[in-house]
Amino acid sequence: MMGSVGLGLLYAARGFGTGIGPIIGRRMFSDEKDWVKVMGLAITFCGLMYMIVGFVNSLPLMLIFVLLAHSASGANWVTSTVLLQKRTVDTFRGRIFSTEWLLFTIGSSISTVIASLILEAGLMNVKSLIMVYGGMMALAGIFWSFTITQNEKIYQSQFRTSDQRKL
Repeated sequence: MMGSVGLGLLYAARGFGTGIGPIIGRRMFSDEKDWVKVMGLAITFCGLMYMIVGFVNSLPLMLIFVLLAHSASGANWVTSTVLLQKRTVDTFRGRIFSTEWLLFTIGSSISTVIASLILEAGLMNVKSLIMVYGGMMALAGIFWSFTITQNEKIYQSQFRTSDQRKL
């Protein structure tokens, strides 16, 4: 069983990943028109990395995969926040971001309660639950890639067309 030092190291890996992910993501994907597609890939990648965390028994390997997962997650959060800021009318920006934070907090709270109930009832162990949550995240990323990314292509084509009309 992992002790408090191991848990602290996992949180540190998460923090480092969240810090370096946006820097690496910006360098790899400098063109904003690709960011919505990158978000779906990042969500999928993060979920897959957590599925691997559930499989491995070595703390050093867990640290690597948690760092990779949160690198993708950090890049996703920064790109999505930048796009949301750019696409939101100034007068609504505060309300949009407070709503986003509200939904994030509610989602985190609900998933934590569900996970604790599953663990408390003995329906799954922690490693299995990590794999299930990772799998759900990967599926969400795949869903994003086949829905939101397609809508973004339509949005960008309409945006380009309206820009060309102004010329």
